[in-house]
Amino acid sequence: MFLKPLHGRCREKQGSYSLTAFTDWGTCCFPEIEDFLREILQKRSDAVDDEKYWSMVFLCLMLGRIDELEKLLSCSANKTDECYLSIIELLKKCPLKLKALSGTTLSSWYFEVFDQLESGRYASCPRLEQIIRVFADDETVYHELSPLCLNWKQVFISRSIYSSASFDASCLMALAEFAMKTTATKTLDVKDEIFLAVFSFDPIRLLHKLCQSLHNWWLPAHLADMFRYSDFFSGDLRRHKLKNMLERISIPSDYKALKLVGLCRSLNFTDLALDLCRNYSYKYLKEGKINCAFKWCLASAVSYLTYFKYNVGVCFNNHSSCRGLQQL
Repeated sequence: MFLKPLHGRCREKQGSYSLTAFTDWGTCCFPEIEDFLREILQKRSDAVDDEKYWSMVFLCLMLGRIDELEKLLSCSANKTDECYLSIIELLKKCPLKLKALSGTTLSSWYFEVFDQLESGRYASCPRLEQIIRVFADDETVYHELSPLCLNWKQVFISRSIYSSASFDASCLMALAEFAMKTTATKTLDVKDEIFLAVFSFDPIRLLHKLCQSLHNWWLPAHLADMFRYSDFFSGDLRRHKLKNMLERISIPSDYKALKLVGLCRSLNFTDLALDLCRNYSYKYLKEGKINCAFKWCLASAVSYLTYFKYNVGVCFNNHSSCRGLQQL
């Protein structure tokens, strides 16, 4: 319900839903941007050479906040220079600003971006040239900008917005890996892990990370239900991942184990259900609880009776009290 529409939209070419989706998501990821903007804009031209000023310029740029980017550049002390006038004029025609996201509008604007970059117009203004290189999706510029980036998601959103390639699931994960490598991200918190699970369209990993980060399992449980009823696990690969998750799940009680056996049967994981019953039966035989062991034998399948009779003989060394069970 959530991943499938995102997957479909991300397969569209740049200029469609994906552009506005990533700009909106960027605003959610960096809620502090409004306070920073207010502080910078109040300083006006006094902040033109301040590192915080340029950090905010590139944050707005990389999140697709073109209006705010134009305001920041317009309040610079150098705003009357030819380079600043030229790039501000280019921003006024940006499709993100005009909400004109058709393929033709985007193509013509990007042609102008590449022309200005190749002409060397901004060679005397390194920061402005970096802005144009971001628009042109020059990967090397992100290594130069990494000291100004707050975290890897800033680079990821920027690449997702300005990349000229078509989007698909593998593209999202590749861009995320590029962003983490560029910003030298070595550790990820649980929220980052959730994002990566979404980008790789791995519902099992998503559910696992949600269970780790939330105080209760209400959302993961409902997501699991939706995945199941929408046949999200119908493919062989997804069924394999689901089976692996069920094999690793902790079972604190017999009641939970029986519920898991029922789920495995409903998903046609009969071998996993049989293994669970076999293990529990053997466990209770070793503890001398023959009634409990026999209950698990019956919960499995008739074909398991032979294995059960063998274990009775092994665990009780053919004790006379167990010979009746062995005659089943």
